[in-house]
Amino acid sequence: MSTLRQYLDSREREIASQMASLKTELAEIRVAKAAIEGSAPTHLKGTRSRDLGQRDMILKALDQRSAGGRSDEIVQWVKEDFGVDIALSSASSQLSRMKSQDTSVVLDQATKIWRSANQASNGNATAPKETASPTDEAVSAEEGATSSDMQPDPRRD
Repeated sequence: MSTLRQYLDSREREIASQMASLKTELAEIRVAKAAIEGSAPTHLKGTRSRDLGQRDMILKALDQRSAGGRSDEIVQWVKEDFGVDIALSSASSQLSRMKSQDTSVVLDQATKIWRSANQASNGNATAPKETASPTDEAVSAEEGATSSDMQPDPRRD
């Protein structure tokens, strides 16, 4: 059994390495195509992903999506836009910290949808109607509610 486990561990590392190489190559192809077309990919305008921290990547991803999204969607957008994997727990911590410290993001408590404060102030979202404790925010950001606690996502109708 340990031989199988060792093989699977080794294969997993190989595939992860190949995926990272392919993501880098894909990003380079997108940059080259954008250069040929005379534009820059949206997520690369003025910055490179390696120059951004998780907080900045999260904010840029939210700024580009007026409807906002759940924590897991934001993690996926960062991966798509910047080629960077962020753990859901890290993204949730960043979102909660931004909400409480500098109000750069807004959480709609009813839908658990995070939005950029820029999008919310542009009339694309409303501020949350209730205030939750940091513990409640962390739980909701982690999507830890049971299926009976979940509200339908109004964007999916």
